[in-house]
Amino acid sequence: MSESWVEPTPAECLAAAAPHWPELDASCAPVRLAGENLNLRVALADGAPAVLKIATDPDADVALEEAMLARLAAAGLPVPASRPDASGQRVVALHGRSARLQAFLPGTPWRDVPASAALGRRIGALLARAHAALVGFEHAGADRTHAWDLARPGQHAPKLAAVGDAARRDALARVLAEHAELVAPALATCPRGVLHGDANDENVLVDGDEPTGLIDLGDALRGALVVDLALTLAYAAQHGALAAGAANLPLAAAVVAGYHAARPLTDAERPLLFPLLRARLAVSALIGAQRRADAPAHATWYSHEETTWRTFDSVAAMTLEEGAGAVLAE
Repeated sequence: MSESWVEPTPAECLAAAAPHWPELDASCAPVRLAGENLNLRVALADGAPAVLKIATDPDADVALEEAMLARLAAAGLPVPASRPDASGQRVVALHGRSARLQAFLPGTPWRDVPASAALGRRIGALLARAHAALVGFEHAGADRTHAWDLARPGQHAPKLAAVGDAARRDALARVLAEHAELVAPALATCPRGVLHGDANDENVLVDGDEPTGLIDLGDALRGALVVDLALTLAYAAQHGALAAGAANLPLAAAVVAGYHAARPLTDAERPLLFPLLRARLAVSALIGAQRRADAPAHATWYSHEETTWRTFDSVAAMTLEEGAGAVLAE
């Protein structure tokens, strides 16, 4: 995010958006939603809810996101469609950033509700359906990388210095070395496609045991499909009120089972799930540690900090064989 950008208030955002979308209720009180973008729940004149989504990152590839949303929606996946404005544009400039008015999807972020094995399997199946829908999808913007790219966790090695605990630093360094030596070469043999990039426990909405939404494609990129699945497993492993030193690997195993039932994992992919899971936790821990050192007051950056460390401590102590046995248990 540009340091010089001053985030407008929700009321200022609504006032700027109203001329573009006359169907907005300009008198409603916008509600800030979770996420690193500026996501505001607003209302249409008929009372229906909608989301005014403003990309806080000036380098966000909104064209890629929109193309992916159209493809996923055409395949019947629950993704938020963007409404054209009065001139027919789906993306407009508000306060110097790209903005869209999207459908409000029902449901609760998966992280905020109890998660059964049945829900885990359906989340896995939803991700597999997204991968199937994107087979053959081409977009120049997808050929990129970024800080959260799980194919390149080694880029965060310099952040080890921001981790104050020596034992954790050593464990993180081992995971980065494991990725470089074992995982990175094997990823080249795995099926590839365009990835959601961040199908985490905030971006999957649920109602009971059913996923109701897949949102926020801001980290989408081309890569190995198994990377997307492993990212989701890292959040499954963090889920729930677990004791110190524990990880919810049974829920991760349920996600794997649901995904595998919809798109069978290859012999090359299966052994990579556990090391990629803990590589994602390592990336989250390292980025979080550096962010805390740089901007300790930025509260939205630390929403997973406690569970990330708790889960990382647990999985870092496991052998590859133990980890594979746990995530492939179903």
